[in-house]
Order: sequence, then C-alpha cells, then structure tokens
Amino acid sequence: MSSGLRLLHVGPLPPPWSGMGVSFQHFLTSTPVGAQANWVINTSRGVLPGNPGRPKIPTPGRIMRHARLAIQVMQTTRQHGVHVVHLHGSSHDLSFLGNWLSVVGARLAGARIVWHLHEDLQVVQFPGRGFSTRTIFSALMLATDALAVLTDKDRRVANALVAPHKVVVLPATCSPEMVTLPLDRVDGNIRVLYVGWLTQAKGIYDLLRVALAVCEYVPGITFYALGTGMSSEETDSVHTFVEQHNLQSQVKLCGVVTGEAKRKIFAEAHLLFMPTHWDAFPVAVLEAMAAGLPVLGTNAGGLPFMLENGRGAFLAKVGDIAQMTDYLVKLAGDRGLRLDMGRANRERFLAFYHPDKVGQAAVDLYMRLVHRVPDTGRQR
Repeated sequence: MSSGLRLLHVGPLPPPWSGMGVSFQHFLTSTPVGAQANWVINTSRGVLPGNPGRPKIPTPGRIMRHARLAIQVMQTTRQHGVHVVHLHGSSHDLSFLGNWLSVVGARLAGARIVWHLHEDLQVVQFPGRGFSTRTIFSALMLATDALAVLTDKDRRVANALVAPHKVVVLPATCSPEMVTLPLDRVDGNIRVLYVGWLTQAKGIYDLLRVALAVCEYVPGITFYALGTGMSSEETDSVHTFVEQHNLQSQVKLCGVVTGEAKRKIFAEAHLLFMPTHWDAFPVAVLEAMAAGLPVLGTNAGGLPFMLENGRGAFLAKVGDIAQMTDYLVKLAGDRGLRLDMGRANRERFLAFYHPDKVGQAAVDLYMRLVHRVPDTGRQR
C-alpha cells in the first residue's frame, strides 16, 4: 500500500549499462518504491561513463547541462509537490559540484533531499584526502537532508565530514531474476565468468595471467569475459594479449552481453572471478550472488563489505596471482564447496541486496525525512 509519498528520482538509466544505471533501474521497479507516486529524470547521456574523451573540467557545455538539470529538478518538484528528491550521483570529478546545483534546486522548491553517492569514498576526488576537497565536500553536504553511501566503510569516511545523523547506508541492487537459476550447476569443464570493463583497474590482465597459470592444474577450464574496454584501444590491447599468449581456447572475449543471453551465461558458469584493483560496489558481484555463484575476488573497495570472505567468497590481495590461482584451483576441484558458497551468497543477496529490501530501506528513510522522525536504528 502506498504511504502517499511523492518522489522525484534523478539519475542515469541504461543504456549504457553502468553499475549505477543498472542499480537505479531496478531500485525504481522495487515493490516499495513502485507503490509511491514517482517521477524520474534520466541523466544518462547514452555514452560510456568512463569514456576517456569525456571532459573532466567544468567546460561551458557541462556547466549549462548541470544548470538545466537543476532547473528541471526545481520545476518538476514544484509542479508535482514532490516530498523527497533522491539524487543518484558520483563524486569522482567536478560533476560532484554540478550535482550540488540540483540539490540546491530541490531545496529551493521545498523538497527533502537524499544525495546518494555510488562511490568508494576513500579513493574519489571528493572528499579526497586534501584539505580543500574535504572542505568542499562538507560544505556542499550542508544542503542535503541525508547522504546515502554504499558501505559501512563509506559511512565511516562520511561521518568525519558530515553530521553522522545524516549518513545512511543504502547499497546498490540488481535484477532479482538471477535468483531463479538453479544452485547446482551441471558438471563438466569449469566455466569461470568475468563481468566488467576490460581495463587494468578492473583486473582483466590479472585474470589473463591466472588463466595462463591455472591451465596445467585444471584441464579444460574456460574463462568467459563479458564487457569492453573504455576505449577501442583498451579493447584491442586485451585481444592482443590473448592472441600473443595463445589463450584463444581458454579465454572467450564475449563483448557486452545483456538480457537472456547474459542470464544463460550466468546459468552455465561455475563461479565469478573479479580480480578488481578498485570497485565501489560492483553490480556483477550482486548478480553472481543472486545467481548462487561463489565469488573469487580481491579485498578491494566494497567487496569485503558485500561478501563474507571464506563463506561466499575467497578474497585475495590485489594483484596476488599465486593466491588467486590457488583459490581458483580449490574452487574448481570441489563441487560441494562451490554449492555451499553459492547458497550462502544467494541467502545474503535475498537478505540485504534484493531490490525490495533496498527499496524498503529507502522508503523508510523518506518517511523519516518527511515526518522529521529521528533515526534510532542502524541501517545496514
């Protein structure tokens, strides 16, 4: 039943298929959020968010785009009597300052504001580690009613710069369709899945080095890499590495895969391998958890907070090829272990990351803001 909230959601929707966009899409379709009166402003420009050609400075074009968005937020809020504006954004460059204009627009129109940062706050430009960027971050957050972050680690960072009662943990989410896949995968040659950018930062070359190392221990093992580089040069570089090291039979570079084709690949995979060097809250990990897959990853970014190391995942030190190879051999050789870890991951997804769980946490937050009820509990 609707609680009578009038909500404006501002953020990027697919395409392209960014983690924030996918999470935003399924957050909007969750049962608790869908029961409210909702308006959406889609900020996606239809280009890859990591495009190297994207300007990182406040060009006149970017300034005007953010100004127009702020005006649209203010006008929509006033027109529909919106109670809460929920802004999904990042703070990795000067777009953080642009998003603040939308916050101000919502404030001038009389709405409560949730500013949701889909970032690892320890590594992005704002708040950063310098006095100036941290001061800017604190000053801009004065205009918000709530700052939503992805993990408890981000909460600790934010608490040092923002009034702690404003900071809540609201994780990302993904499609719940993967939950329908069977937990017990078909026996046969081990199929290892990777989903993400084909970049050094996401660990694609570590995956290729593990593929080289593991072949003598696990005959027939195949790696399926779903994704693309952030530029044609990056994509070509990965293809060149595979060819130079004769990995064509072991490593399948599948490009961007969506919809039923992606679901089929998840259904046939035995585990997800995410050797990332940095990742705030990868949606691919959430999808693997929902699909009942064990995860082999690194102790980087949000992964240690999303997963239970040793129960649903094995997390190695970033770049530790030997450790990741050992973990992969262990998982490949033990079907029962894979099944137990996959089951644990699915249970954790259903408990904390299902769209309806995240959506209900958001609606509870909106209600507290609208009715000015203090938060006496602890958000996960």
